[in-house]
Amino acid sequence: MRTARLISLPLLGLLLATGSTAQESSAAYDEQVEVNVVNVDVVVTDSSGRPVLGLGRDDFLVVEDGEPVELTNFLAISGTPETRPSEPGAGSVPAAPTTKPTEPTHVVLYFDNSTLVQAHRNRVLDEVQGFVDQLGGDTRFLVVTFNPGLHLVSSFTDDPAVVREALASVAEMPARGLLAARARTSTREAMSAIWQNWEASKGFGPGDGSGDKRGSGGVFSAQGMRGRYFDPCVEAWPEMINLVESYAQGEVDRVQTAQAGLLGLTRALVGVPGRKYVLYMSDGLELVPAMTEYELLGELCPERVRDLFGQYSRYDQTAGFEELTALANAHRVTFYSLDTTGLAGVSLGSAELEDRRFSPSARIDAIRRENLRGSLFAIADDTAGRAIFNANQPAEELAEMAQDLSNFYSLGFNPGHGWDGKVHKVKVTLKEGIGGGYELRYRTRYRALPEAERVAERTLTALVLGATDNPLGMSVHADTPTPMAGGRYKVPLAITLPLERLTLLPERGADRGEVRVVVAIAIHEENRNSLFERSIPVEIAEPPADGIHVVTIHLQMEPGTHVIGLGVEDRLGRTASYLQTEILVGSGETPPAEGP
Repeated sequence: MRTARLISLPLLGLLLATGSTAQESSAAYDEQVEVNVVNVDVVVTDSSGRPVLGLGRDDFLVVEDGEPVELTNFLAISGTPETRPSEPGAGSVPAAPTTKPTEPTHVVLYFDNSTLVQAHRNRVLDEVQGFVDQLGGDTRFLVVTFNPGLHLVSSFTDDPAVVREALASVAEMPARGLLAARARTSTREAMSAIWQNWEASKGFGPGDGSGDKRGSGGVFSAQGMRGRYFDPCVEAWPEMINLVESYAQGEVDRVQTAQAGLLGLTRALVGVPGRKYVLYMSDGLELVPAMTEYELLGELCPERVRDLFGQYSRYDQTAGFEELTALANAHRVTFYSLDTTGLAGVSLGSAELEDRRFSPSARIDAIRRENLRGSLFAIADDTAGRAIFNANQPAEELAEMAQDLSNFYSLGFNPGHGWDGKVHKVKVTLKEGIGGGYELRYRTRYRALPEAERVAERTLTALVLGATDNPLGMSVHADTPTPMAGGRYKVPLAITLPLERLTLLPERGADRGEVRVVVAIAIHEENRNSLFERSIPVEIAEPPADGIHVVTIHLQMEPGTHVIGLGVEDRLGRTASYLQTEILVGSGETPPAEGP
């Protein structure tokens, strides 16, 4: 078993950079996947938020797309035996025995330094370590940061001491949350300057006009030096709107970059077995970027309010978060979000502006706070997690998260539609008479990923995390590269497969089958990844003496050392292998072949 190598990989334009502090460990994941079963994990709590244990298979009703489904799998998981069991309600069946999880639990501690203020982040680090210590046992933790590249601080580990070292490293990292606050303050200062310019030089001053200037919420009628009326809500409006639109575009880019980081991480987790949880720590991402700046203009110019909704609604980023949670649900990834700002306070920019008209009111602050929290709530609620707000020291809330991870019910069923690539809705209820006031949290929708997409995304997992699984017993090596124009090389990649592991059918005098090859390669200079996919027929007229079949593909690569992820799927046998290996292109010798 080779040691997994954490590498740099851009995913969808996202650079995954591994720093020198990364811990290396074995990452071989041998998982038997029931590809025909949809698993729905359900957390059941009473009115006090305590887990309800002792429920059985017959206590649950599951409906998919409006049609009842029959459960084929059922597990009642309890990692905390001391938790109070539920009292059976009228008509309930005998309590089912509880058991510890049969699958590994993986938890990603994700610090979004692109949105965090360093002081906010560091204030919660002790509570995060306490959460790690509380779970312990078989739980594996991965520490990552985003700023804006995704940085793997540690590999998956079940050693709390390793996590402690990684968190200490996080405490020293820069954060960019204050830069975002400064951009917002600068935009308001520029808006104030535009407004004052129209007041001072284009409308107000010595002249024949009289009346009140526009103040906080007031309307003026003042004649200027040239004998006409000037209103900043008319004359200055185009300049201020253009300024806010420019700021909005910048914020959209920032939110979408953060979304890409979360999407890249979620895709990288597809090949990790068992249940996967992400504790996403952030100072918030605006669901509708620049919404508060538009609302501020609305307070200054009430007659323009009706025009503003159409202006800022076009920046709504809800669709991006829905794409993220649909992908997470497809891969059994649950998000818990922690707003590290803690107890709500006033805007960071409120005391920095001399012109009080452009300092946010309490209403504007409330809108911004809910706008920032909207994204954190959405990713948690849509994946059956929790969003944590207003907690300066979130130890209690993180303890509730640990409780969720240790006490749940796993319900499995066979979808009648197969893996059609579509989003399907799920509803889970308890039968009438079971308990009272119980709350059920579970994924309400999922996408039935086709096998082709699963293979491609799990290949990315092999590339990023070194998560290998090789039931086909394949090995791979690069043959001699051929120079091409432009300094690139044509690299033959030979993949050897034992015939006894492949499913072949006799047809027209030969044994025939098909393999699908997926190769993921990081292109660091271009900040992207290259994904090569090809289906290749297998035809064996006469079995070779060594019982080995070789499939060769050709890749065009830059000179240097490349870490690649390789996925090979036996299409008839519905079995796939995944490896991570290195290729040296352009000089020297290629590394030893990677094999079982």
